[in-house]
Amino acid sequence: MSTIAETINLDKKYGVKQLSVQALHNINLKLHQGEFVAVLGESGSGKTTLLNILGTLDTPTSGKVVIGGKDLLNLNEKAVVKLRREKIGLIFQFYNLIPVLTAFENVELPMIISGVPRREAQKRAYELLAEVGLSNRANHRPEELSGGQQQRVAVARSLANKPMLILADEPTGDLDSATGEQVMKLLQKLSKEQGSTVLAATHDASILKLADRALRMKDGKIVSDEKVR
Repeated sequence: MSTIAETINLDKKYGVKQLSVQALHNINLKLHQGEFVAVLGESGSGKTTLLNILGTLDTPTSGKVVIGGKDLLNLNEKAVVKLRREKIGLIFQFYNLIPVLTAFENVELPMIISGVPRREAQKRAYELLAEVGLSNRANHRPEELSGGQQQRVAVARSLANKPMLILADEPTGDLDSATGEQVMKLLQKLSKEQGSTVLAATHDASILKLADRALRMKDGKIVSDEKVR
């Protein structure tokens, strides 16, 4: 099984000297192709910081991050942006959809930015919206959609460029439990079909029934790493 992402002796500190906070401490982690990995831990355990660094939204204080065989330390800013845009799908708790764009346009946009031909981008956007059950809401803006529908649009958008790695930070935190479970099952299904690796951070242990593997974090450390099934 090929390794999609890896961290080696990863540390992250915020602040300076006596005021510094150790957000991550000596994180050694490998994520393999097609895995659905849950990261569990209370607020402040380091889950979001880990996802932000793997998603190239933040940089480590020390240690190494390798995505798709590329050491991020050896990439310039332009190359990092290209890697994020083409190889990483990001899903956030509060959706982060562009409010002036329709559901269809939100899903289409990452492909247009990446240079996918317009006709191909449109076709894939419609296919993804159909996959998440929103064909009939394609022309609605985010304010016209429920929270669960907005998050399904966000899932579709994250898959637009067929990423090797999908990072989901508390993707169900703003949803009721039933809708949240639907979103996670959908993400699991679509990722398996496309062969993407999913790392989903949550405080909700019910995600374990969907995961292949579970990481538990506390005080910036991975305290357990277990296969679920």
